[in-house]
Amino acid sequence: EQHEFSDSNIQAALLSLKDVLFDGLVRTNEKIYDLLVLGKSLPQTIGGDTKSFPINFIDWNPETWLKNNVFHVTEEFVVERTASHETRRPDLVLFVNGIPFVVIECKRPDTKEPVAEAVSQNLRNQRDDEIPHLFLFSQLLMGVAKNEASYGTTGTPAKFWAVWKED
Repeated sequence: EQHEFSDSNIQAALLSLKDVLFDGLVRTNEKIYDLLVLGKSLPQTIGGDTKSFPINFIDWNPETWLKNNVFHVTEEFVVERTASHETRRPDLVLFVNGIPFVVIECKRPDTKEPVAEAVSQNLRNQRDDEIPHLFLFSQLLMGVAKNEASYGTTGTPAKFWAVWKED
């Protein structure tokens, strides 16, 4: 038998994701990662019996991934900078169920070291005075140009970003 979660439990789960206590960018990103992967266990009463059940933010099952998740991509995603009304605009942000999961900076291939520039821009945007709140949720960061790409995660120094390779 399947039962829907109560509206109050759905709201509690969303708040648990939104209100993770900030403990530095990388540690907070790791806490959010745990919530995204493991879900949030909340008590639910069914037929007078109360038990805890996990609410998952993402369906990780490869067989139902496309059916049970909602995907969006936005270009030039506007994010207000910390303590400012100025904005930054990452080139592409990929959302899974409304969660900003991937941040991509794209650079023209005719610039000098375009991927390094894209990685540098991702790192700049993670600084406290920039848009670090976007990177609390991101699980993959990319710097791309026409035929090359590098990837990392929140807090990864430039020298540790990996080069994207295809067979």
